[in-house]
Amino acid sequence: MPPKSKSSKQSERLSITDVGGSSDQREASASFLDSAIIILKELETTLGRELPPSERFKFVHGTADCVLQDDQTSHDKSSKIYEEKFYKARRHMELSEDELALESLNESICHAPQEPGQNYYALSLFERSKLLLKMKQSGLALRDALVASSRSEFPQDYLYKLYQHQAQCYLNENQLEEARKCLDRALSSIDLSKLSRDEKATELYNIQQTVNSLKNKKQNDKKKEEFPLEIKKRHEKYPALSAKVSIQFSEGKGRHAVANQNIQPGEVIGVEDPVTFCLHLDKIKKRCLHCLTACKAGLPCAWCSQVTFCSQACLLAATTTYHKFECKNYHLLEPGPNFLALRAVTSRPLEYFNTNRDTRFSSQPASSSAVEDKKIPDVYNSSDTTNLLNLCVKSVDQRKELENYMVAAYLLNILQKLNYFPEKDPSQDSDVLSEDEVYIGLLLSHLVRVVESNSHAISEVSLGHQAHRRPEQLLQQDFHPVSIGSGINGTLAFFNHSCDPNTIKIQVGKKSILLARREIKSGDEILDNYGYLFYTTDRKTRHKELGFRCICEPCERKWPTYGKLSDKPNIKEDRQRTRSVAEGSRSANQLMQRISYELESSRHGKAIGFCLEYEKSLHRIVRAPHRFFFNNLMILVYSTWMKHGNKEI
Repeated sequence: MPPKSKSSKQSERLSITDVGGSSDQREASASFLDSAIIILKELETTLGRELPPSERFKFVHGTADCVLQDDQTSHDKSSKIYEEKFYKARRHMELSEDELALESLNESICHAPQEPGQNYYALSLFERSKLLLKMKQSGLALRDALVASSRSEFPQDYLYKLYQHQAQCYLNENQLEEARKCLDRALSSIDLSKLSRDEKATELYNIQQTVNSLKNKKQNDKKKEEFPLEIKKRHEKYPALSAKVSIQFSEGKGRHAVANQNIQPGEVIGVEDPVTFCLHLDKIKKRCLHCLTACKAGLPCAWCSQVTFCSQACLLAATTTYHKFECKNYHLLEPGPNFLALRAVTSRPLEYFNTNRDTRFSSQPASSSAVEDKKIPDVYNSSDTTNLLNLCVKSVDQRKELENYMVAAYLLNILQKLNYFPEKDPSQDSDVLSEDEVYIGLLLSHLVRVVESNSHAISEVSLGHQAHRRPEQLLQQDFHPVSIGSGINGTLAFFNHSCDPNTIKIQVGKKSILLARREIKSGDEILDNYGYLFYTTDRKTRHKELGFRCICEPCERKWPTYGKLSDKPNIKEDRQRTRSVAEGSRSANQLMQRISYELESSRHGKAIGFCLEYEKSLHRIVRAPHRFFFNNLMILVYSTWMKHGNKEI
């Protein structure tokens, strides 16, 4: 958009509404950048010096119109919507339409006012808890019942019913002692009810009978479920990684990961939560906003109806940090790289950044390659903001620097809208940025660069793909996990890219897990994939999308895509090898038959084991690149996601 006419060049203001628009890239206006570069050069020539970053940022912020999007939709609580959905759920329950009833109750709870003295929320939780117990979801039913009883607004005359229900939930969870305690509370709450004397006597008798029936029962302690994919022995310095991994540094590769022992196929290499993350907006009512777990029956924010949480712990963690700023403002927060940069700031209060300004955040190196492994003291904390700021970033020219400042200016305006900064003195010019605002603006501009170079998709298996039962379906329908959000892993970001990686990465909630796809020998580099495999995307397109020239084996040797690969044994045979190749082919065929059988039976754990064996057997009969390797990779990736990863519900 062309400059708007003002009294001088320095006061020109240009619109950058496209930065906050629907495009995930939010590219800045080319006309603004062209004009800004010219104006800056003239200004610096006049001053006889180069402007420091703070002055450049203030210049960009002052000459660009950062127009925030309006939202006409109300995200407040609504007793009207609550009642409409609540009674709709009742009708579904009368017809035994449990799934539809649950859907309506979820909406009812989401919109239920939680003001002091109002019992909408507590009553709807109790109603949903009873439905969940009927649906054999006793864990969720118990959670809802406990939250309902913690609300002071819950009607006292119904407490005995709630405690009886809690006892049944505990019984279904095999927690006998807790069930007894709930029944004792039910007995003591009868007097608060509005029952007649005879009715009270009947209830007391029934409850006491239940208590008596538990006296001779013994509790069978459930074994605590361990996380199914865990690191056997953690690295002392990098706890998100296996002890079999070394983080090394070289000029050509920067920080990168190398195996210091042989790593077996299927072995867990890394498990890590992201330091900053976000959900796509179409998922914020389907998955927990904080841990990204799928929510069949979530808990809402107390103030808005936009988001859901899987537990009180996640709700508290979010609403005491980033969500207290983002609440009712998700129309401003388009998912993608810029949202991640903003979330990295809203996750911490302004005081945190100010306290660490001089000691930790005063400067950020242009590349993490400036920090060698041996120079990182003590234990590397991947959730530490300093380590986030020190991740590798691409070098930028003046044009790209100004573009980042434009994005940061837009994000800064969002923070101002979210009341992240303290209220300004009325006597001060509201358009003049404070020292804190300039400081955070510069941090945001650097975070935009960090995110651009280090963010990854957080994904799930769609309902459509979950129906796959045969290998050919995976290949014909191009199986790939669907993005539900994005994040940055502070340690897993060290792993370099290959178009034919020796690892597989999945997500469980927001947690990323890196597994060995095949045996990785001691001394070999451990390689991730940034989204483009040589099988599916040609070399030129891969390099363009990656934003750098990849030097992995498939790129250097110009391996062809899947359609041009052989589907026949390609190891050169001689008389001595003929028998070995024939035996290898028979063994491989038998394994593929077993894989197909396990896949059709939805036994994905067994399919994974046979896939890892099949990978080994292939090396006896074919050389990479070959179609057989890709076929096996697709089945292995799919089975791993189906066994352990996020799935749409």
